[in-house]
Amino acid sequence: EAEQVFRECLDVVRNTVGIEHPRAAKLLTAYCEMLADLGRPEEGVTLISEALTASEQRYGKAVPWRLRLISVGVISAVNAKKYEMASALGEQALASLETRVQPFGRDEGIDLANMAHKLGDLSDMTLCRKAYGRVFALNQRQNDLEELWTDNLNFGGSLAEHKFYVDA
Repeated sequence: EAEQVFRECLDVVRNTVGIEHPRAAKLLTAYCEMLADLGRPEEGVTLISEALTASEQRYGKAVPWRLRLISVGVISAVNAKKYEMASALGEQALASLETRVQPFGRDEGIDLANMAHKLGDLSDMTLCRKAYGRVFALNQRQNDLEELWTDNLNFGGSLAEHKFYVDA
């Protein structure tokens, strides 16, 4: 039943603002997670690939909200065992993080911390460390971090500082 609701929501999004719209990322995140839980992560990869292509065509690659789609793409690609795709998207995310100056919103921060964690699942500790370090640094200035993801960022911050993980 939940999948049917997601599909209906996705149809509404496609027929109104478009799958590439920044607010569609929240729907895509939840839907891709559900598809992975159902054992069909490849469908999530297809969906995110469609959204990334549409986003690039409509807005270009430099828009800040594209980062959230990329982070969901990394998670979906790792879930689908498409590791080369996940690494390539991780590199895109890092390039985008390098130019980012504004702190993240709660949902975006959670998505990015989850992305960093998934990069660790790839055993690509360099990407993982860089992603956590950048997310942590951007939000260190932000005083209103919510407890929901503070623990994840604290783990990521310590991960970014420990040489053991750098050399792994």
